[in-house]
Amino acid sequence: MHEVSRDFISECSRRPQVRTNPIELCLWLGLSTLTVILPNALKEIAVMFLLLTAAYYVFWKRYPINFRLLAIWLAIAGTSLLYILVGMARGAPLEAGSQVLIIYILSPLLWIISLNGALATFGLARIVVFLLFLTSVAIASQAFYYWAFPSGRFSAILTYMAGVPNLDFSNNQVAAVMFVFGSMTFLYAGLFASPDVLKLKSVRLVLIVASFVSAVTSGRSAVILAVGIGAFIYFVSSIGLSFRVSRSLFFGIVAIILGPMVGGYFLSELYGIDIFVSVNELIEKITSGGGAGRQDYLPSLISGAADYYFFGAGHGIGVEFTVSEKYPWRYEVVGAATLLRVGLAGTIIYCLPFIFALWAAVQKARRRGLDKYEKYMLGGLISSLFVMNTNPYVKAVVFQWMFVLPCTYFINCAKTGQKIP
Repeated sequence: MHEVSRDFISECSRRPQVRTNPIELCLWLGLSTLTVILPNALKEIAVMFLLLTAAYYVFWKRYPINFRLLAIWLAIAGTSLLYILVGMARGAPLEAGSQVLIIYILSPLLWIISLNGALATFGLARIVVFLLFLTSVAIASQAFYYWAFPSGRFSAILTYMAGVPNLDFSNNQVAAVMFVFGSMTFLYAGLFASPDVLKLKSVRLVLIVASFVSAVTSGRSAVILAVGIGAFIYFVSSIGLSFRVSRSLFFGIVAIILGPMVGGYFLSELYGIDIFVSVNELIEKITSGGGAGRQDYLPSLISGAADYYFFGAGHGIGVEFTVSEKYPWRYEVVGAATLLRVGLAGTIIYCLPFIFALWAAVQKARRRGLDKYEKYMLGGLISSLFVMNTNPYVKAVVFQWMFVLPCTYFINCAKTGQKIP
C-alpha cells in the first residue's frame, strides 16, 4: 500500500501519460464549466457533476489519497460535527447544521477525491493550461455580457451568468453583477503570479492586458486585489534575495507593468474609464477593514468570540448584528465568523490545509525552487485566502475548487521535489 501511495504521489509531479476516456473528459468539461464559468447558475447540476466525478475516481480509477490530506479532512470533519452539536445545544436551527455538513464535510471530500484524481491523470501542467483556457473563456463571457446587457439581448443567458443582471456605467468606472468574478480571483492571481506559463510572449501580453481590463471594469475590489497579489508574488518569487533579473524575467516584468498601462490607456481614451477610481476604492476598503458593512459587524464577531472565551459558540450561532435575514448566522468575514463559531482551536484546525500547503510550498521553494506551474498555484491560493475574508467563497460548493486544488497539490504532490517538465 505504501509503495502504491508513493508511486501515485510521484506521478502528480511528473507530466503523465494521459489515460482518459470520453466519460472522464465529459465530467471535467461539465464540472469546470459549471463551477468556473457559470458558478451559482446551475448549482444543483454542478453538485451532480461533482458527485459523479468523485464516484468515477473512487469506483473506477481507485486512486489513493495521501494520508496527511485525509487526516486533515478528518480533523476538520470531527471539529465541524462537534460544533454542530454545540450550536444545536444553544438553539441553532437545524438548517444551519445541515448546511455545515454539506459545506464543511461532504463537499470538501468530494473535491479532494475529484482533484486528486485530476492531478494523477492529467498532471499539474495540463491542469494549469486548461485553467488558462478557462481564463480566456471567462474574459470573453464578460465582454459578451457587457455587449448584450445594454441592448437587452440574450436576457435568459444573462440571467444564468448573473442571477439578476445589472451593469452600472457611471463616475468614470464600470461595475456589474456576474458569477464568474469569483473564479477570476483565482485565475487572474495565478496568471499574474506566473505569466511564464504562457510560452508565446505575444499571447502572454494580450492575456495580461485583457485580464487587467476585465478586473478594473468588473467593479469588484476582490478581482482587482487578485491582480495585485499575483503581480507581487511574481516579483518576490522571481527576483528573491539575489536581485538578479534574467532575460525571461525582464520580459515578464515588462509585461506586467506594460499590460496595465496599455489597458488603462485603452479604457481612458475609448470609454472614459479611469482605472485609478477603482484602485482608490480598493485602497479605501483595505484601510477601512473591508468597507461599509463588514467594518460594522467585525467588532461584534470578535466581541462575540470573546464572550465565549474563544472556545466557540457553535455552528449556526450569530451575533446581534445580522447580514442576512434568511440566514442570520452567516457573515462574509469568514475568519472572524469562524473564530466565533469554533473558537481559537477550531479555527487553527480549519486552517490546517492552508498551513500545510503554504509550508510545503515554502520548503520546496527553498530546496529546489518552484516551477512556473507551482507559482501559478501559489498565486491562486494566496489570493483566495486574502479574498476569503471579504467574500465567503470557501463556503460555496462551486468555489471550493480554488482552495482544494492548490492545497491538494502542495500537500499531496509537491513534497516529492520533482519538477514538471
